[in-house]
Amino acid sequence: LNHVWTCLSWIIQSLDEEGFEEFTDRLGIKASSPNWAQYSIMFMNTLQIVFAIEPYRGDTTLEAWFGSLTLALSVFISATMLSKILEIWQMANEAQTQRDSRINTVMQFTARNGIATDLRNEVLDYFEFRYSNPAADFEKRFLDDLPTEMQARVISQMFPGALDKSALFTGTSEMFISQLIVKIARRPVPTMPQQVIIAQGAFGSEMFLLKSGTVEVSTVDEEGQQTHVKTLGPGSTFGDLSMWMDSRHNATVTSLEFCQLHMLTR
Repeated sequence: LNHVWTCLSWIIQSLDEEGFEEFTDRLGIKASSPNWAQYSIMFMNTLQIVFAIEPYRGDTTLEAWFGSLTLALSVFISATMLSKILEIWQMANEAQTQRDSRINTVMQFTARNGIATDLRNEVLDYFEFRYSNPAADFEKRFLDDLPTEMQARVISQMFPGALDKSALFTGTSEMFISQLIVKIARRPVPTMPQQVIIAQGAFGSEMFLLKSGTVEVSTVDEEGQQTHVKTLGPGSTFGDLSMWMDSRHNATVTSLEFCQLHMLTR
């Protein structure tokens, strides 16, 4: 700012011939240059110092205005990038505020309804994961916004052969399978690692289609000994027999990583 004031007081300093020559020498301005050239070079130097940009040495009027033009362009680009960064930061901050608000609502609900601390923490962990991963909600909104016929075609390509591995639906009509797949596609369920999806002994009224990730199927005997049964990958289904027979699950299914499931209820 001091240098700006010095440049703006050029006329005052020019009244003192000796002081003005010292000033122009300090900026590298030739005393023999015409006034227009001196003004131009001074203007360029002022901009460079104000915006903290590496000096470009210009000894002629053309070089000075070229330096001023390139400096103005760099300032414009920097300002545009800064504006975009601030916009992204504001959007992220708003999204974080919304997530915090929703988490607080969950906390108040669980506390108000007497949910035990351990279970409450599990619920909060799940909703923090769910709210920070809006892909599942977007997928449902995306499908809901499509016309019915187009929705069916999109879903058929998203879930090719979705129920082929389920013995429960062997021999059923293609139209019936298509209707089930549409229902499954509209119920996405993301899971975290080590999240229990279905528990042994619990009544089941839903089945799951594993779209991505891996899950472990295990059982616990009467003595509490856990046994690994198998690992399921994408395209697998589980819970279908319990859903169909309205019986208890005979095994526990736990996600081994971040998984994308789709659910079908009775």
